Amino acid sequence: GATVRYCILVTNPGTLAANDVYVTDTLPSSLTYLAGTARSGTTCAAATTVEDDNATGIDEADPIGISFSGTTLTGHAASLASGASFAMIFNALVN
Repeated sequence: GATVRYCILVTNPGTLAANDVYVTDTLPSSLTYLAGTARSGTTCAAATTVEDDNATGIDEADPIGISFSGTTLTGHAASLASGASFAMIFNALVN
C-alpha cells in the first residue's frame, strides 16, 4: 500500500484565547497510522517537532500533544491565542 501524509490545521478564529483545546479525528478503515510519524508545529510546513504518540509531558518539545489510540488521533493544546494555529501531521498506510 501507498503511504499518505495528513495535515490537520487547527485555528482559533475567536477574539480571546481558547483554553484546553482538544481535536479528534478518526482514520477511515482503509488507512493504518504509521507509528512514530506524528509531528506538530504552527503550520503544516513547519510541523517538524517530533511527537512521541502519547500526548504531552516532559518529553515533549512543544505545548502541543498528539496521541493515537487505535484509529483515533487526539491533539491537545493547553492554550491557543486568538488567531493562532497549530498543525498536526502524520503518515498513514493505505491498506
